[in-house]
Amino acid sequence: MSEGGSQFGLIDSRHILYLPRWVKISAVSIIASTFVISLLASVHFLAGSESEPIIFALGIAQASATVFLLILILLFSQRDASIDNFIRRSDEFLTLHVHRAFERISIPSLNIEKFSVIDTGKKDLFGRLFLFASERVNFRVWVGLNVHRVFVIYFIRTDGHENFVERAQAIFQFTFGGATTVGFAPYYEVANVDGESILSIWLTARTAADLLTNPYDKLFWSQDVTMMTESFIRTAIRNGLDVNTTASPGPL
Repeated sequence: MSEGGSQFGLIDSRHILYLPRWVKISAVSIIASTFVISLLASVHFLAGSESEPIIFALGIAQASATVFLLILILLFSQRDASIDNFIRRSDEFLTLHVHRAFERISIPSLNIEKFSVIDTGKKDLFGRLFLFASERVNFRVWVGLNVHRVFVIYFIRTDGHENFVERAQAIFQFTFGGATTVGFAPYYEVANVDGESILSIWLTARTAADLLTNPYDKLFWSQDVTMMTESFIRTAIRNGLDVNTTASPGPL
């Protein structure tokens, strides 16, 4: 199965137009109205009425419907070859969809119903750093989107413990084990960042090729990243890991 559709199929989802619901309803209504007008005109013509005015009116109705449908497609089509447009859509995915989903994360064991999620701004090439703040827990997460490849990076303080990678892998085996079913691949790296010993856990997954123009994929991936992050922080807290690092998560 190739991205966006079957490898040998006739339909590729990357060429499907994603239009607002009201636009689709309007288009269907226009087509239906044109059909009804054509049917009535045909009946009237067969009944022996003057045909020229009817044919002229029918031609205008069909031409108007065609022009209107073309205008709708041109105005509301999501297919756009502009690089600037795709950059804007990438930023929108992170700053709007992911950010909004992050605000629903909770930790019931600590009576944290929600975090104050702050988008601290763009960090590195195509990612953004999010700060999760509450009275009891604070941590940061880096999320990046490179067109159709999503990245998520978490930092954990190691405090110089030996075999910390193996311990973390055992602790998060179920958290990231579920993430691998949708394509995420986790990687672990111990490093010293800004004078602090940390474990960087970064995950990457390949999304559908039309993520930036497909609302269904936007919803899925923003919610999936959020669910993985919620599982990460709950698991970390439950196992006594320190996620409130001084160093800000990001590519090493």
